[in-house]
This record gives sequence, C-alpha cells and structure tokens, in this order.
Amino acid sequence: METDTIHWRLRFDLPKRFESLVPPVITEILVAAVLVLFAIGTRLLVELAFGDVVEFALVFPAVVGATLLAGWRAGALVVCAGQVLAWYFLLPVKGSFQFATAGNAMSLALTTGAEALMLWFVAGYRGAMGRLVDAEGGRILALQQRVEALDAQARADAKLRRHEQDLHQTRQNLVAIYDASADGLTLCRAIKSAQGEVVDYQVLEVNKAHEKLTGATRAQMLGSVVSQIMPPVNPLWFSSADRAIKTGEMQQFDVRSIATGRWLNIRVSRVSDDLFQQTFVDINERYALEEQRQHLLKEMNHRITNNLQMVASFLHLQAGSAGPGVKDQLQAAEGRVQVLANLHSLLAYTESDREIDAGAYISELCAQLEKMIDRPQDIKLDGACARAANPS
Repeated sequence: METDTIHWRLRFDLPKRFESLVPPVITEILVAAVLVLFAIGTRLLVELAFGDVVEFALVFPAVVGATLLAGWRAGALVVCAGQVLAWYFLLPVKGSFQFATAGNAMSLALTTGAEALMLWFVAGYRGAMGRLVDAEGGRILALQQRVEALDAQARADAKLRRHEQDLHQTRQNLVAIYDASADGLTLCRAIKSAQGEVVDYQVLEVNKAHEKLTGATRAQMLGSVVSQIMPPVNPLWFSSADRAIKTGEMQQFDVRSIATGRWLNIRVSRVSDDLFQQTFVDINERYALEEQRQHLLKEMNHRITNNLQMVASFLHLQAGSAGPGVKDQLQAAEGRVQVLANLHSLLAYTESDREIDAGAYISELCAQLEKMIDRPQDIKLDGACARAANPS
C-alpha cells in the first residue's frame, strides 16, 4: 500500500513531477488550459450530436481533474475560465455577458458556488492524500533505514563472528605450535620498580616442554610470580629480562635445574614494553660431552706427565753408571725432559676451570724455559706482569 501511495504521488502530482524541467506555476497553468480545452471540445461534440445540453456539466470533471493533477490553483483556473466561457458562449444571451433572465444569473452563481465547493473538497482530499503520502514515505524511509541498519549490523556481526573464529583457530594453531616445541617456553610480564628496573615477573603462559626440562608444572607456574615459585631467585634472571626489554637484544645464560639436574640455556627475548619470552634449551648433552672431554684431557695429560717422568728416571739411571763425559750429557737430557714435564704440567693446568694468577703463571713458565737454554747468560727472559686495575 505504501508503494502504491508513493507511486500515486509521483504519477499524478504533475508540478512536483516536472519541477526539474519547468516551474510548478507553468505546469499548473498548462494543466488548467488543457482541461478547459478538453471540456470545451467535449461540449461541442455533444452539442453537435444531441443539441443544446446543460451548460456547466463538463466543467465539474475538468475542475476535479485539474485539482487532482496540479493542485487547487489549477482547479481554480478551470473554474474561472470555464464559468467565463460558459457565460459568454452558452448562457443566453449568447456571445455576450448579458443574461436573458434573472434565472440565468442565479444558475451561473449557483454553479460557480458548487464548483468552488467541489474544488475545496477535492483540494482537501488531495492535501490529505499528500500528507498521507509524506507520512507513509517518511515511515517507509525510516523502515528502510532500520532495515539497512539491521543489515549492516548483521553483516558486522557475521564479520565479527568470522574474525572470532579466525582468532580462535589462530590461537589453537599457536597453542599447538607452542606445545609442540621441544624447547621450554614461557611468556612473562615484568614487574618493575619505581626506577623502571625488573625486580620480579609473572608467568602468563607455559608450554609442555618446560615441565619436562625444569620439573615445574604448569599449574605451579601459571599466574604466579617467579619469586614465589622458586625462592631465592638468582638476580641474573631479573637482570637478563631487564636488559632484553630495554635494549631489544636477546639475552642468554646457562643454568642447571635443581629439580632435574639438567643444564639449560636460557634465552630471554623482548615482546613488548613489559612482556618477554624465555626459551629453555636443553644443553645437558653438550655439558656431558664437555665433562667427558675434560676427563679424557686430564687422563691424557696425566699419562704424558707420567711418561715424561719415566723417561727422566731412565736417563737418571743411565747417568749413574755412565762415564764422566756421558754422565754430564745424560744429566743435561734428564733436566730438559724434566723441564718439558714441568711445562706440560703448566699448560695442562690452564685447561682446568680454576682461576689462575697470570703473573705468577708467566713467571713460572719463563723460569722453566730458562732451564732449557744452553747459554742463559746470553738470553734473559723477563716474565714480570702488571696487575690490571679493577674495572668495578
């Protein structure tokens, strides 16, 4: 019904329909003129066929048509023009504005009043229909806007659901990747002091490999602060996180898990201003190989030292039973072998994990080398070393 009403307004309100082409007043005058001519032409045809008929009969439909099509001004023009033409051409005396009788004047006046009354009713009906059309049009526009808003909301909801599904799938994929990693992974939020330094941190996420490497369960870690999980905490954990967040560069260090006894390489990477990730890499095999290498190296050094000592002992025994010239040569060879044994012991000493005094070590090394020099008066080794200032 609303669509039909709007179509009626567009189809029959000619001034509004053609207002983009001509002013509405011109359309009203043209509609009035066409309908007046239509009434006159129809009246002439009827008069030719049937003789004299009622003078004002066709003015009524012309008034109705003009009012409906172009408004009350067009209808008023039809009333005025139709009455004037009927008065002049149809009422006695024809061809003049005189009346043959007083009844003719009364007939013109009554007809004009009736047409004016009909014009008022038709104009009122047309106005009511126009207001109805405007109201219905407004309601339809509001409904269309509401439908468009609902469609837009439905599209937005569908898009949001797709995004939520994508995010859910992405989270599942990330969790799968996180848990599938052979390295232990933790996502942490830094807890900073008033000076902006990391003094603690909260564990936000933990993967499965972390429990295997450290012995700490996900239930123990998740949501807890590290100072409560394993007190006391080595400050290296906090300082590494602080440097990683401030510089953006990955920090790493090695620790040995108290629970599992395995050596782990800890890599700390920045995620945001207060988030960082820890990666726990199992390096226990590397440490085991290093310990095995140290053990084999110590065994080899021990055997070399024993062999040199054995050679020196053989030379000492040979010197005891040798003649004077040979004895001196054998004792000199024994001394050189003994120096080689001492040098080897010194060099093997540096392979240990202990700290050494570089000055004393170099002085001892030079002293042993001097023993191997045939003409010590010609060559002097100075092994003095200056102690470096403590940078702290």
